[in-house]
Amino acid sequence: MSSRPQQRSLKIIKESVKPLHNAEHRRKLVELQKTAEQIIDTISPDVVIEAGFSADALDKAKGLVTSFEQFIKDHKDETSTLLKEKGGIGKAYQLFGEGLWTLLDELNEVLAA
Repeated sequence: MSSRPQQRSLKIIKESVKPLHNAEHRRKLVELQKTAEQIIDTISPDVVIEAGFSADALDKAKGLVTSFEQFIKDHKDETSTLLKEKGGIGKAYQLFGEGLWTLLDELNEVLAA
């Protein structure tokens, strides 16, 4: 005969798996697993094609920083308002598009140097 703690444990287990009796819940779990699953390729490892200094990358970074500096100068009065108002980053994103994130990263690097 089962003891009371064992009966309670069995009841908890049964309750915890009840959602799995629902086919839609099981389908959703499989879907979530597929989106989160990572396949690690150990058969064909990556190969470094090139490593070293890139003058083109440096020129591009300088160009982005210069562009941002010019933007700040041109919009000096608006800049603090732009960053303080709700959606300020949204406005900057409208102006620079996807390049905003790269611009901010590179600006941080320059300022930290």
